[in-house]
Amino acid sequence: MEDTDIVDAFAKMLKALYTLDPFACRVVVIGGPVNPDQYRALIDATTYMVSSAHASAQDQALLAFMAAGVPAIVPRHTALQESTDEASALQCETSLQRVEYPGDPRIVRRTFTHRIRWDTLLERIEAGYTVALQDVETYQGMSRRARELQAEYCSIASVKPVVEDFFQELCRTGSLGSTIAPAGAAQTSRALWPRLRRFAARMLGKVS
Repeated sequence: MEDTDIVDAFAKMLKALYTLDPFACRVVVIGGPVNPDQYRALIDATTYMVSSAHASAQDQALLAFMAAGVPAIVPRHTALQESTDEASALQCETSLQRVEYPGDPRIVRRTFTHRIRWDTLLERIEAGYTVALQDVETYQGMSRRARELQAEYCSIASVKPVVEDFFQELCRTGSLGSTIAPAGAAQTSRALWPRLRRFAARMLGKVS
């Protein structure tokens, strides 16, 4: 994050805290990266990983926590459908809302995010509290499924064959293929593709 992003994020957080006060819990805000030992301790102390994302490219923290066996409380929408399911997460409801693409100076609303139904998020949090305290068997089953799902989705064992196939094809043909080659690739191939092939050969040595 840039400094201005951090300041803006904390300003929004403080506004929310003052607006929603009083709280019957302690609110901890982490404003930067933590070291591996601290991150592991944070995972170990977490009962559920909660996300109220309206949209998401790849929620790395969610994947890391679930891979360690922490069930999730998440929205039921397309951004998270590959990394969560009903057996590993308590899912709240959403509805589509039209928005602009991030960074679009025209602010033209040409895409969608998912508006969170906050009443259902609250219901899932309350249900999760009950499960964690009173239904240990169900909670442990969610924990196991969280690990299994991330092993299928983003473990080294699942990703390695895809990476190997990609770089082997690159080494063999010197091309990324017409579907993903950048615009103007033909004009830059003499300089670019040999370098990419050397990079691919190095990467194959690392993933083999």
